[in-house]
Amino acid sequence: MISVYVTFPSQKAAQALARKVVAERLLACANLFPITSIYRWKSKLVEAKEWAMIGKCDKGKLRQVEKRILELHPYKVPCIVWHEEKATPKYAAWVRETGRR
Repeated sequence: MISVYVTFPSQKAAQALARKVVAERLLACANLFPITSIYRWKSKLVEAKEWAMIGKCDKGKLRQVEKRILELHPYKVPCIVWHEEKATPKYAAWVRETGRR
C-alpha cells in the first residue's frame, strides 16, 4: 500500500481533487487537514496556510495517481510525495479492492 502526500492552496482545491481521484478509483480514500507551510519560492521565504491530503492507493496505481494529480493540481510545482506503507492485511486488502474497476 502507498500513502501519497499532497499540499493545496485551499480546502476547496484539496476537496475537489480528492473527490475526483477517489471517485475515479485511483485512491481508496483521502484525508484532508489544514497546515502551515514554510518554504522558499522565487528567492523569497514564504509562510502560507495550505491544506494537505494523505491518500492511500495500491502500489500498482501509483503512476496513474501521480499523473492525474499533476493534471488537476492548481500549483505549477505541486508537492507530491509517496511512501510504501505497512498496513493490517484487512486494510491493505480494502485499499486493493477499492481500486479495482
